[in-house]
Amino acid sequence: MSSTTPDFSAKKGRNKAHKSLWLMCAALFCTLVVQALISNRAAYAQSPTMRPLVSGVCAIFRCKVPAWQEVSAFKMQTHDVVAYPGRPDVLQIRGSFRNEARLPQAWPVLRATLSDVNGTPIYRGDFLAKDYLAGGQVPAEIGAGQSALIELNVSDPAQRAVSFDFAFRPSLVTVVGNSR
Repeated sequence: MSSTTPDFSAKKGRNKAHKSLWLMCAALFCTLVVQALISNRAAYAQSPTMRPLVSGVCAIFRCKVPAWQEVSAFKMQTHDVVAYPGRPDVLQIRGSFRNEARLPQAWPVLRATLSDVNGTPIYRGDFLAKDYLAGGQVPAEIGAGQSALIELNVSDPAQRAVSFDFAFRPSLVTVVGNSR
């Protein structure tokens, strides 16, 4: 009698090892994908197709998702620049803008440019939400479809400003928990 293992028995053991190796490879690949999503979440979170996936992974692993940034979706609705009552060297800027993005997003930086009669800029300032929001309260994000009121005073000591322009710029990336 021979003490060698029959051929059919040896193949069965090899198949189990083969399946275990494939399962380990699949698990390692999944881990790699999750690590790539988490480490590059700031970039992936700005893609409308990848954001839900990144948000889901960050909900599980308790990481922070950067706020949505779509500066082109901010639309100025009203604006007015007038001399501040009793102070002709100060201009009062009032207006409103709307977030027309599909998602809530970080507050933009408001760039105000005042020009003289020749169109030459005489004043340019970048303002954070805490500087321009009427009422001073700054929520973490501006909601989709939400409007905001602007109230801002700027100096015009020479009283030469005759035209003005407003632009929105991306804010520093704000991190929010479990954002859409």
